[in-house]
Amino acid sequence: MAANVPSPSTSSKTQRSYPRPDLKKLFGWSAGRCAFPGCHDKCLERETDIDGSIVTGIIAHISAHSDNGPRANRALTIKERDSYDNWVLLCPKHHIIVDGQNNYYTSEMLRQWKTDLEQWVDSKLREVLPLITHAEIKQVCFSVLQNPSVPSDSFDLTPIVEKIRKNGLTIRSQKLLQIGSALNNDVAEFVQFMSVADAQFSERLKAAFVTEYDTLHQTGFRGDDLFEALLVFVTGVSPEFEVQCAALGVLAYMFIMCEVFEK
Repeated sequence: MAANVPSPSTSSKTQRSYPRPDLKKLFGWSAGRCAFPGCHDKCLERETDIDGSIVTGIIAHISAHSDNGPRANRALTIKERDSYDNWVLLCPKHHIIVDGQNNYYTSEMLRQWKTDLEQWVDSKLREVLPLITHAEIKQVCFSVLQNPSVPSDSFDLTPIVEKIRKNGLTIRSQKLLQIGSALNNDVAEFVQFMSVADAQFSERLKAAFVTEYDTLHQTGFRGDDLFEALLVFVTGVSPEFEVQCAALGVLAYMFIMCEVFEK
């Protein structure tokens, strides 16, 4: 594999790679929005009656993939160049500007944009928390239930702190859990309400999460990468903060109340 070459140097002909965990982290933590200051446009286009949704954003390299590209850093290995830490999400317009004027738009500048955007996303999620209703929670839950699942028979609860440790979640995922846990009572009320008409609703919802967790775990997802992949699974391609916040609430509920995550 390219990441195992002895020298970190790479030519412009080296094929780029986009590891799935890194992609999910980039789009999840940026809420699928452009990092250019003052832009923050959605980098996803909704589906139409005859076409599916599409990604309009471009994954920009903070330091170029090739030795001679914009903001090149030959000290980086190929693996380091093609990873979340070296990517920033931009809309097409600002990607052209940033790479076309790469002497002005430095690597340090792009890294700061990325940090600022992720902090802005966190603040927006907290801002919409009080606005989340059963309608958004229903949308998220029913989206999850569209996926095939296998029922689980585990109902023993592991203490939250222990579960965080065993799953290797860092402060980033813990902050998202904190945001989502504020909706724990709302999600519980909705699940209880739905269970009146459908006694298996809670178990089917949990089973869908367990099935997706197992699939991700078997393909190598761990820690924050696994948490973010599950969040993307719940959110789908929606860049709307209300949906993302509701998704965080449902995921946090599953983390706290159900044995979805590794014990």
